[in-house]
Amino acid sequence: MVQVKKIEIFGTSFLLGCLTGYLFLPVPSSLLHCTTFLLFCCLAAVPLLKGHKSISPLLLFCMICLCGCLCIFRGACSGLGILTEGPRDSGAYRLFSEAIDRLGFRNSGTTALVKALLLGDKSGLSAEVVQNFRKSGASHILALSGLHLGLVYGLISLILRVLGNSPPSRIIRSAASVGFCLFYCIMVGAAPSVSRAMIFVLLREYGKLSRRCTDLRNLLWASFVLHICIAPRDFSGLGFQMSYLAVAGIAYLFPLLKSFYPEGGLKYSPMKKIWESAALSISCQASTWPLARLRFGSTPGCFMLTNLICLPLTALVIPGALILTLMSLAGLVWEPSVLLLESMTGLLLRSLEIIALI
Repeated sequence: MVQVKKIEIFGTSFLLGCLTGYLFLPVPSSLLHCTTFLLFCCLAAVPLLKGHKSISPLLLFCMICLCGCLCIFRGACSGLGILTEGPRDSGAYRLFSEAIDRLGFRNSGTTALVKALLLGDKSGLSAEVVQNFRKSGASHILALSGLHLGLVYGLISLILRVLGNSPPSRIIRSAASVGFCLFYCIMVGAAPSVSRAMIFVLLREYGKLSRRCTDLRNLLWASFVLHICIAPRDFSGLGFQMSYLAVAGIAYLFPLLKSFYPEGGLKYSPMKKIWESAALSISCQASTWPLARLRFGSTPGCFMLTNLICLPLTALVIPGALILTLMSLAGLVWEPSVLLLESMTGLLLRSLEIIALI
């Protein structure tokens, strides 16, 4: 718990520095080398000063704030950011797209939705479907984000459990999980929200192997600092801000709302699971609502119903689509599994259509 507190203090100090630096933008590009040099000096000085008993906490706080401020200046001068569009012409992307086509869905709308959810290619979706996603408050499902990479990571981790739990097996599992997620991240385009999830995966696997704390708050702040150091320009992006705000809501608000459910009763009570799903939805919506209201001027009124019905379906469709796509790449297409996936995507689209009419 002490370690988490330290990272929270470091992260909030760094965030304050980022916000301060953002207020002074733009800065001239002639400052690039100067800010880079100062940033590296500050980053090197912080751990040294931290172990020195005569250094006041205020000085450390100022140094960490300065690091955040310099990161933002460096991003503004150099244009350092992460890709926001997938490499649509890459060989791997085309292979996956063609493998989805070979699944032979009876409805072309299913093929388009699977490509949108798995690869971020929304070009085949009809205007009506896109409108239903928007009206029902499910646009975040269509946009590739940490949700998608998280589901991919969970599926790969589940599959790799067959390797066992010995020390060599854990290393192989971690390397394979990180490797596949990194491949997927690059293939679909390292948008800020996907990159955030990728950094989460890296930190979580490192924490598991080194037996360090992998508390969500720990991962949140460590990921934020690393992300800004790597791609400081992403700080001003809406996808970056919404992604980290959503995770902050899960890390801080969700445990509080979850604790409101009365103790006792069945351990796996259906009502408890429904409450936890509702609490998760409220947490994400509450933490992102102010920014969404500011940027879009309105928020969907049926977000709770959408998340309760559509997120579980999405959590089945994306892993299922990935499994079938990998099977298709290997030349294996099992008709009953294709029909099952098509039924689930049809149910998802129908649910969104009904919610959009409310």
